[in-house]
Amino acid sequence: MLKLSPSKSPFYVANKKYCDSLTLLLDKKNIEYSGSISSYGYDISFEIIFKSRRYQFNYHKHQIHDGIGIRNARNYSYTNFQFDIRLPNIIKVNRVFPFEHLLRKVEKHLIDGQFKIILNRGTPKKALDKLIAYCRATEVVYLTSSASSTKCAINNIKLDPWEIIHLVERQLIELPISQATNRF
Repeated sequence: MLKLSPSKSPFYVANKKYCDSLTLLLDKKNIEYSGSISSYGYDISFEIIFKSRRYQFNYHKHQIHDGIGIRNARNYSYTNFQFDIRLPNIIKVNRVFPFEHLLRKVEKHLIDGQFKIILNRGTPKKALDKLIAYCRATEVVYLTSSASSTKCAINNIKLDPWEIIHLVERQLIELPISQATNRF
Protein backbone atom coordinates (compact mmCIF):
# COMPACT_ATOMS: atom_id res chain seq x y z
CA MET A 1 0.00 0.00 0.00
CA LEU A 2 1.26 3.45 -0.85
CA LYS A 3 0.84 6.55 1.29
CA LEU A 4 -0.03 9.46 -0.99
CA SER A 5 0.47 13.16 -0.31
CA PRO A 6 -1.52 14.57 -3.26
CA SER A 7 -0.73 17.96 -4.71
CA LYS A 8 -1.35 19.88 -7.93
CA SER A 9 2.40 20.24 -8.27
CA PRO A 10 3.88 19.04 -11.59
CA PHE A 11 6.48 17.20 -9.49
CA TYR A 12 3.76 15.21 -7.74
CA VAL A 13 2.08 14.43 -11.07
CA ALA A 14 5.39 13.20 -12.55
CA ASN A 15 6.26 11.15 -9.45
CA LYS A 16 2.78 9.61 -9.32
CA LYS A 17 2.88 8.75 -13.04
CA TYR A 18 6.25 7.00 -12.66
CA CYS A 19 5.12 5.11 -9.55
CA ASP A 20 1.82 4.11 -11.19
CA SER A 21 3.76 2.46 -14.04
CA LEU A 22 5.92 0.58 -11.53
CA THR A 23 3.05 -0.51 -9.28
CA LEU A 24 1.04 -1.65 -12.32
CA LEU A 25 3.84 -4.12 -13.09
CA LEU A 26 3.92 -5.26 -9.49
CA ASP A 27 0.13 -5.66 -9.33
CA LYS A 28 0.17 -7.84 -12.45
CA LYS A 29 2.56 -10.24 -10.67
CA ASN A 30 0.71 -10.02 -7.31
CA ILE A 31 3.76 -8.55 -5.60
CA GLU A 32 3.14 -6.64 -2.39
CA TYR A 33 4.77 -3.24 -2.03
CA SER A 34 4.77 -0.32 0.37
CA GLY A 35 5.96 3.24 0.32
CA SER A 36 4.99 6.83 -0.28
CA ILE A 37 4.61 9.41 -3.03
CA SER A 38 4.72 13.20 -2.64
CA SER A 39 5.76 16.29 -4.57
CA TYR A 40 9.25 15.81 -3.16
CA GLY A 41 9.78 12.26 -4.35
CA TYR A 42 8.79 8.65 -3.85
CA ASP A 43 9.91 5.61 -1.95
CA ILE A 44 8.60 2.16 -2.96
CA SER A 45 9.88 -1.11 -1.45
CA PHE A 46 9.10 -4.70 -2.44
CA GLU A 47 10.61 -8.17 -2.75
CA ILE A 48 10.78 -10.58 -5.71
CA ILE A 49 11.78 -14.25 -5.55
CA PHE A 50 13.54 -15.42 -8.73
CA LYS A 51 15.34 -18.77 -9.10
CA SER A 52 15.18 -19.25 -5.32
CA ARG A 53 16.99 -15.94 -4.84
CA ARG A 54 15.40 -13.13 -2.89
CA TYR A 55 15.72 -9.69 -4.48
CA GLN A 56 14.78 -6.75 -2.26
CA PHE A 57 14.11 -3.48 -4.12
CA ASN A 58 13.73 0.13 -3.08
CA TYR A 59 12.93 2.64 -5.81
CA HIS A 60 13.34 6.15 -4.49
CA LYS A 61 13.75 9.77 -5.45
CA HIS A 62 14.02 12.74 -3.13
CA GLN A 63 14.10 16.39 -4.12
CA ILE A 64 15.07 17.67 -0.69
CA HIS A 65 18.08 16.82 1.42
CA ASP A 66 18.34 18.10 4.99
CA GLY A 67 15.47 20.51 4.26
CA ILE A 68 17.21 22.03 1.23
CA GLY A 69 15.78 21.69 -2.29
CA ILE A 70 17.90 19.83 -4.82
CA ARG A 71 18.15 21.41 -8.27
CA ASN A 72 18.47 18.24 -10.34
CA ALA A 73 16.38 15.52 -8.72
CA ARG A 74 17.34 13.11 -11.54
CA ASN A 75 20.70 12.67 -9.86
CA TYR A 76 18.90 11.59 -6.70
CA SER A 77 16.66 8.99 -8.35
CA TYR A 78 18.00 5.58 -7.49
CA THR A 79 16.99 1.99 -7.45
CA ASN A 80 18.57 0.22 -4.50
CA PHE A 81 18.40 -3.54 -4.35
CA GLN A 82 20.09 -6.50 -2.79
CA PHE A 83 20.01 -10.23 -3.41
CA ASP A 84 21.03 -13.15 -1.26
CA ILE A 85 24.03 -14.48 -3.15
CA ARG A 86 27.70 -13.61 -2.98
CA LEU A 87 29.51 -12.66 -6.18
CA PRO A 88 32.89 -14.31 -5.61
CA ASN A 89 35.15 -12.09 -7.75
CA ILE A 90 33.63 -8.68 -7.04
CA ILE A 91 34.78 -6.73 -4.03
CA LYS A 92 33.42 -3.29 -4.89
CA VAL A 93 32.26 -1.09 -7.73
CA ASN A 94 31.86 2.57 -6.92
CA ARG A 95 32.17 5.96 -8.49
CA VAL A 96 34.12 7.22 -5.48
CA PHE A 97 36.43 5.02 -3.46
CA PRO A 98 38.91 7.14 -1.48
CA PHE A 99 40.80 4.29 0.23
CA GLU A 100 41.55 2.12 -2.78
CA HIS A 101 45.29 2.79 -2.47
CA LEU A 102 45.23 0.94 0.87
CA LEU A 103 44.02 -2.30 -0.71
CA ARG A 104 46.71 -4.78 -1.68
CA LYS A 105 46.44 -8.03 -3.63
CA VAL A 106 43.42 -6.88 -5.63
CA GLU A 107 42.83 -5.83 -9.22
CA LYS A 108 41.81 -2.21 -9.69
CA HIS A 109 40.16 -0.90 -12.83
CA LEU A 110 38.84 2.52 -13.85
CA ILE A 111 36.19 2.20 -16.54
CA ASP A 112 34.88 5.09 -18.63
CA GLY A 113 36.54 7.50 -16.21
CA GLN A 114 33.78 6.92 -13.67
CA PHE A 115 33.45 3.31 -12.45
CA LYS A 116 36.13 2.20 -10.02
CA ILE A 117 36.12 -1.57 -9.93
CA ILE A 118 37.98 -3.61 -7.34
CA LEU A 119 38.16 -7.38 -7.95
CA ASN A 120 39.95 -10.36 -6.53
CA ARG A 121 43.23 -11.10 -8.32
CA GLY A 122 42.92 -13.59 -11.13
CA THR A 123 39.34 -12.65 -12.01
CA PRO A 124 38.72 -13.92 -15.56
CA LYS A 125 38.61 -11.23 -18.25
CA LYS A 126 35.18 -12.47 -19.35
CA ALA A 127 33.82 -11.79 -15.84
CA LEU A 128 35.29 -8.26 -15.93
CA ASP A 129 33.79 -7.65 -19.39
CA LYS A 130 30.35 -8.76 -18.17
CA LEU A 131 30.66 -6.54 -15.10
CA ILE A 132 31.58 -3.55 -17.27
CA ALA A 133 28.57 -4.20 -19.52
CA TYR A 134 26.35 -4.37 -16.43
CA CYS A 135 27.76 -1.09 -15.06
CA ARG A 136 27.13 0.69 -18.34
CA ALA A 137 23.60 -0.68 -18.83
CA THR A 138 22.43 0.11 -15.31
CA GLU A 139 24.46 3.26 -14.55
CA VAL A 140 25.81 1.72 -11.35
CA VAL A 141 26.26 4.03 -8.38
CA TYR A 142 27.75 1.28 -6.20
CA LEU A 143 27.88 -2.50 -5.97
CA THR A 144 29.35 -4.47 -3.08
CA SER A 145 29.39 -8.18 -2.41
CA SER A 146 29.79 -9.59 1.10
CA ALA A 147 29.84 -13.14 2.42
CA SER A 148 26.06 -13.59 2.21
CA SER A 149 24.59 -10.93 -0.07
CA THR A 150 25.21 -8.35 -2.75
CA LYS A 151 23.98 -4.75 -2.58
CA CYS A 152 23.66 -2.40 -5.50
CA ALA A 153 22.34 1.05 -6.39
CA ILE A 154 21.72 2.05 -9.97
CA ASN A 155 20.79 5.33 -11.57
CA ASN A 156 18.94 3.95 -14.62
CA ILE A 157 15.36 4.32 -13.42
CA LYS A 158 14.00 3.27 -16.82
CA LEU A 159 14.72 -0.38 -16.00
CA ASP A 160 11.87 -2.30 -14.44
CA PRO A 161 12.65 -4.86 -11.69
CA TRP A 162 12.58 -7.84 -14.06
CA GLU A 163 14.99 -6.15 -16.46
CA ILE A 164 17.32 -5.53 -13.53
CA ILE A 165 17.02 -9.14 -12.35
CA HIS A 166 17.73 -10.49 -15.83
CA LEU A 167 20.77 -8.23 -16.16
CA VAL A 168 22.06 -9.41 -12.77
CA GLU A 169 21.45 -13.06 -13.64
CA ARG A 170 23.02 -12.80 -17.10
CA GLN A 171 25.90 -10.42 -16.42
CA LEU A 172 26.87 -11.08 -12.80
CA ILE A 173 25.65 -14.47 -11.59
CA GLU A 174 25.83 -16.67 -14.68
CA LEU A 175 29.24 -18.35 -14.78
CA PRO A 176 31.27 -18.64 -17.94
CA ILE A 177 30.91 -22.12 -19.48
CA SER A 178 34.45 -23.11 -18.47
CA GLN A 179 33.68 -22.43 -14.80
CA ALA A 180 30.15 -23.85 -14.88
CA THR A 181 31.28 -27.27 -16.11
CA ASN A 182 33.81 -27.50 -13.27
CA ARG A 183 31.13 -26.96 -10.63
CA PHE A 184 29.48 -30.36 -11.06
